[in-house]
Amino acid sequence: MATIKQKKACERVVENGGNVSKSMKEAGYSKNTAKNPKKLTDSDGWQELMDKYLPDNDLAIRHKELLNATRLEHMVFPKSVKDKEIKSLLESVNCNVRKIQHGDQANHAWFWAKDNIALKSALDLAYKLKGKYSAEKIKIIDDNDEKTDEELNREEERINERIAAIRKKAKHSKE
Repeated sequence: MATIKQKKACERVVENGGNVSKSMKEAGYSKNTAKNPKKLTDSDGWQELMDKYLPDNDLAIRHKELLNATRLEHMVFPKSVKDKEIKSLLESVNCNVRKIQHGDQANHAWFWAKDNIALKSALDLAYKLKGKYSAEKIKIIDDNDEKTDEELNREEERINERIAAIRKKAKHSKE
């Protein structure tokens, strides 16, 4: 089950434009933990929240809608270019001509074109939040995460003593 902090971070992600680190800090995570958002996004609680708020079925529906998203565009053509040529040119790149207006100096064409920016932005954020980008997921479990600073300091001292002993032994063997 998702923790209160995980729920708060999830709520803040939308407000922060997908910035998980910033959302973690605002939810009460320490600065060090917030520097590594994977600690949150790889957790079972986060995955539970993503499944609840961004279910795969809803993403698939939106994905399909966005694949067909369009926006109204405008282009100016020289007077010498005929309507038939304008339509042919725009249709050749999958645009749907809405209107052609003849001006004194140029022809103006309005047409529906694919909205690739909206498509990329929406899908990018959704897949990022759901952790779908990586080809293969590896859950890293760090035994040191649960240790106190004092325990980590003792471990560091023990390792440094071993390194010093190895260096001393290596120095004596050279002599």
